[in-house]
Amino acid sequence: MKEAAVAYSGGTDSTCAAALLLDRFERVTLLTYSRPGLFSPENSERNVRRLVRKYGGDRVTHRIIPLNRLYDFVSDDLRFHYMKKYGFLNLGGCGVCKLTIHLRTLVWCLDHGITSAADGSTRDLYLFPTQMEPVNREVKKMYSRFGLVYETPVYDTALPENSSLWDKILRAERLSDESGSPGEKGGESTGVILYRLGLMPAPNVKGTLMDRHMQSRCYQFILPNIYLIWNYFQRHSYDEFVERTVSLYREKIRRFGILIEEYIEKKEKSRLFGLIDR
Repeated sequence: MKEAAVAYSGGTDSTCAAALLLDRFERVTLLTYSRPGLFSPENSERNVRRLVRKYGGDRVTHRIIPLNRLYDFVSDDLRFHYMKKYGFLNLGGCGVCKLTIHLRTLVWCLDHGITSAADGSTRDLYLFPTQMEPVNREVKKMYSRFGLVYETPVYDTALPENSSLWDKILRAERLSDESGSPGEKGGESTGVILYRLGLMPAPNVKGTLMDRHMQSRCYQFILPNIYLIWNYFQRHSYDEFVERTVSLYREKIRRFGILIEEYIEKKEKSRLFGLIDR
């Protein structure tokens, strides 16, 4: 197999995904995205250098790509329809951002003849819409429709043993016994895998100063997560949350398909072409 693309933040999860793909592909292109609200995307270059040292500059390519117009479109598209139907769930910035990343990654792959894409999604961040397994299945269908394979190679890796309190809130572990949502998995964490491969100086750097300086930073997830944990889940089950979220993103992905088909057919004259910052 020749080449794959990885939606790449620069953190341990996406770096581990890239390393695992480099065992199978001749080349991997790392796609880091920037937009207002995502801070310091250039931090991702730190672990790019580690990958280049281990696997070679001829096998690892890195691009930082702006998402400004495309993100605005995905956020605003049929806003009132989705707000009426799904309410607060339509405002989860992380899901909108990741869907935009998927759309841009798919277009990048089509433009460059790449048929495999991946990211660092993990099971533990199961409040993030596009890291839910049922939503990921819809995303995989979107890629497959256009002849691409989308993978989540680190999805079932273990949670680091020394997770901080903030990590626990981020992963909403307090819900694991009450909502039927996924708990911790056995095996190695992404940090342990990277340490074993010689790509990290310690088995777990998550939550450290080093961690904060090696990936893009974003804080838009804070308010939605607080709302979900202390409000929404007081009245709804996790399963209800998943069901409604999957329905929302299935609708959005269906509309993406129309845009991508038009892009393939009309290229520069398509609506999607005009939404892509180049």
